[in-house]
Amino acid sequence: MNINFADIALTRFLRIRRLISDPVVTVTPEVEQEPPFFTVWRPKGGDPVRKHFERASAEYEAERVARLRPESDVFVMAPTSRVRTRHAEREDYARAHSAECMCSRFE
Repeated sequence: MNINFADIALTRFLRIRRLISDPVVTVTPEVEQEPPFFTVWRPKGGDPVRKHFERASAEYEAERVARLRPESDVFVMAPTSRVRTRHAEREDYARAHSAECMCSRFE
């Protein structure tokens, strides 16, 4: 098996360069402030389903859940940052094929 490490390195470099120069993803600037919300999470439970806008409310909920599930870890968590994309990528298959292609008939 012949592995071309130069091609692998070039591919990774180009991918990283595209990610760095792509203005699609924005990251909020670091700000010293109270988190916008808190959530309660238990590793052996489901996903967090509710935002708590006050720390006391989240801690009360964490205590309630911990009483219902003894010997289970319950965490009060707050977001540290946010990442948002400006647009989604779309690949249009109908334009990639000719008019005689079967897939264009089901639009």
